[in-house]
Amino acid sequence: MPTLGKGIALHTLIKRILIIALFTTDLYAGVIPKHRIPKNEDVIQVFDNAYKQVLPNNFNVVVWNMYKGKKDTWAADFRMLSENHDILITQEMFLKGEMKSIFERENGFEFSCATSFFFDGEDRTGVATISKFNSINQSFFRSKYREPIVRSPKMTLITKYALENGEELLVANIHAINFVVARKLEHQIKEVARAISEHDGPAIFAGDFNTWSRKKQRKMKQALREIGLTEVKYTEGPDNRMRIFGRVIDYLWYKNLRLTRARVLGSVTGADHIPMSHSFSVLDL
Repeated sequence: MPTLGKGIALHTLIKRILIIALFTTDLYAGVIPKHRIPKNEDVIQVFDNAYKQVLPNNFNVVVWNMYKGKKDTWAADFRMLSENHDILITQEMFLKGEMKSIFERENGFEFSCATSFFFDGEDRTGVATISKFNSINQSFFRSKYREPIVRSPKMTLITKYALENGEELLVANIHAINFVVARKLEHQIKEVARAISEHDGPAIFAGDFNTWSRKKQRKMKQALREIGLTEVKYTEGPDNRMRIFGRVIDYLWYKNLRLTRARVLGSVTGADHIPMSHSFSVLDL
């Protein structure tokens, strides 16, 4: 196979060009917006209308890249998912229009948002962890490396919740860096993995890992297995999670919890990604 520059195979270069075209054509419509990257103190915004303080020992979690709420059925699907789950781990939060209105006004939920950038300098976009229960605290990791062309970082949000059994649940919500080589994705994942390894209680690491190459998948799995996380396998019904070049990009990993059910909700069409639903219990039950 011919190579270019520092040994980059021609097919790898072509794949990168196709990936960038696939993800940027719809988003930018040929115009590169001027993003504004928030200062550290302005990354997190919380809309807190939750009424409950302690997460029960049995709880449900859904993972969903929301496609910025652009599909007509997004709001109806969001409300259905939020009724049936205690924690929603979501990516492509976009605080504009209907999504912003729901985040600001929906009663009974805490919306914890970590902003990657202000889209076109105005509207927050990033990840959001949504819960019927108040989090103890929120923190974030901003990716060291940035996306090419738009020069925007990607965000991982960490939220912690008090559990009924006295433990703390750590939830890491990632939208991974995309148009970069595998070692740069690995850097982002390992930074979060170190924080999870230092947490004594149960933990969940989930989201859109953008693992669209064999090497990226291998790097992710190696890093997370090394810290004792278990990958969820979806054997109840078809596993029709989002795939790019035939490779799954949405995952949930966990430790110190018992997984009692996992399925992909293929009937939910309110985004380009399909949500994944999970039921967990603490280990001492």
